[in-house]
Amino acid sequence: MKEILGVRFYTVKEVAEILSKSPSTIRNYIYDKKLGAVQIGREHLIPEKEIKEFLKKNANKPIDL
Repeated sequence: MKEILGVRFYTVKEVAEILSKSPSTIRNYIYDKKLGAVQIGREHLIPEKEIKEFLKKNANKPIDL
């Protein structure tokens, strides 16, 4: 996890661990625009807000994060 200008960003590997998915699945979510990310060089960084939004959109029932 990196904090830039007060915003927490997670690497693809960290998000994969959080969501119990493979890093390639997370990359596919990014390429398919299902999960927002910022690309810096070759690395994708996912803002914490995007992870929360992804979880809300894909939850079986409404959740409050």
